[in-house]
Amino acid sequence: MSELPSGWSAVKLRDVAPSITYGHTASATEQRIGPRFLRITDIQDDHVEWATVPFCGCDDVEKYQLASGDIVVARTGATTGKSFLIKTLPEQAIFASYLIRIQPGRAVQPEYLGWFMRTPAYWEQITTVSKGTAQPGANASLLGELDVPLAPVAEQRRIVSKIESLTTRSRRAKEALDAVPDLLEQFRQSVLAAAFRGDLTAAWREKNPDVEPAEVLLQRIRAERRRRWEEAEFAKMRAKGKVPGDDRWKAKYEEPEPVDASELPELPEGWCWAPAAAIVAGDADIVYGIVQPGPVVEDGIPYVRGMDIEDGVILEHQLLRTAPEIAARYDRAALRGGDVLLGIIRATKVAIVPPTLDGANITQGTARFRPAAGILTEVLAGWLESPLAQESLHAMYRGIDMPGLNLRDVRRLPVPVIPLAEQEVLAAVLLKFKSRERALRDHMSEILRAAASVDRAILSKAFRGELVPQDPTDEPASALLERLRAEATDPTGKKPKGGKRRGAEGRKGTAARVSD
Repeated sequence: MSELPSGWSAVKLRDVAPSITYGHTASATEQRIGPRFLRITDIQDDHVEWATVPFCGCDDVEKYQLASGDIVVARTGATTGKSFLIKTLPEQAIFASYLIRIQPGRAVQPEYLGWFMRTPAYWEQITTVSKGTAQPGANASLLGELDVPLAPVAEQRRIVSKIESLTTRSRRAKEALDAVPDLLEQFRQSVLAAAFRGDLTAAWREKNPDVEPAEVLLQRIRAERRRRWEEAEFAKMRAKGKVPGDDRWKAKYEEPEPVDASELPELPEGWCWAPAAAIVAGDADIVYGIVQPGPVVEDGIPYVRGMDIEDGVILEHQLLRTAPEIAARYDRAALRGGDVLLGIIRATKVAIVPPTLDGANITQGTARFRPAAGILTEVLAGWLESPLAQESLHAMYRGIDMPGLNLRDVRRLPVPVIPLAEQEVLAAVLLKFKSRERALRDHMSEILRAAASVDRAILSKAFRGELVPQDPTDEPASALLERLRAEATDPTGKKPKGGKRRGAEGRKGTAARVSD
């Protein structure tokens, strides 16, 4: 422990918390058969919703009964060392065996100790002692040996007051920052809605009234789709040695069903509706990918799952890989830079495939769109993310436990076809907006990280004695400890025999602790 200010003492936790005990072993129940039964899982975000804490049976409630000022600590698992200060108890409660209860003595304010147990210095010690045991975790003996910087009691109160003041301001700032992503999402949806109402390119249309209408573009796309389908089908037949003698096989081509626009919004002049199946390349239908990827193969073919898409971006660093022979069985779903992906199980997230994922694949929870010539990737992706498209997709969900989309429904999704020249203008607007949105999100993440470091800095300064000024008139921590030791010794000079820690009645509140 670094050098402490004048009047402070370096102590062990057991010196200022004479009672460090394990909780009660029992089964939790929703039936009111005894006191509330506080468990590790009931402590979330430094809060306990006491109304949801279960009950348990207990023959020795007094031994395990919690009181204001107690601190409970998780002693095992991923949350080892996590602590919670009991401030108020709406009703009688005891604590479970995976928690350790610390009852601060008169030399330390519970709030002071509670804040210390959030500092980097505390967590460094917890990490060290938990790794040093046969089974990772903490026990009462190890906790008792933790080093605690003990300030004079009066200074403890000043420190707690200052920490609470500063962290309250920090918390309010973080709450305001936490609201920004939702506001950004609302704004993004507003921009996309305006984009596909034609609002963002309205001025451009007024200045360019003679552009080729979307119907003409759609006719070209349909003709090209059919031509590429015929080429692909002929290649398949020739590969099998079945070269047709006439063109009757071409009648097998099925034109995508037209869109019923009777209940769809009116589009700007020059635009038209088409089903999603009609605006993808003729040799690359809307498909899903690998059903069973098998074990991960280190140098295999990467594949994209729904969980790999976040904020419109594919998280390439976390992609899993499958064996090349498995990927080959699903080559119909192989990816190419510029493809658009749509989640079709649970979340309808959208992403554009970067060139770095050429040859990768997808799973059955993702659908691939390969835009036909004349349909820009950025515009198609923007439409799939827009409020109207998302509403339409969600309306087609099937299933309850795992809601998902049928590919047939996805292929029938209405898509607004926009004149190519106007698409280029709209794509530039959407790209500019996305770039600014991403920069703002990154900036917000940096601010939140900085805010977290500010809280850590506040606590570190507090327990180095740098947060509030020292008062030379405060009783030094060492003098208080000596006085308490003297009070605990009987006239013969012998310490009294150990007994039960004072009962709940003697532990109400913190007013009974050492006064100024």
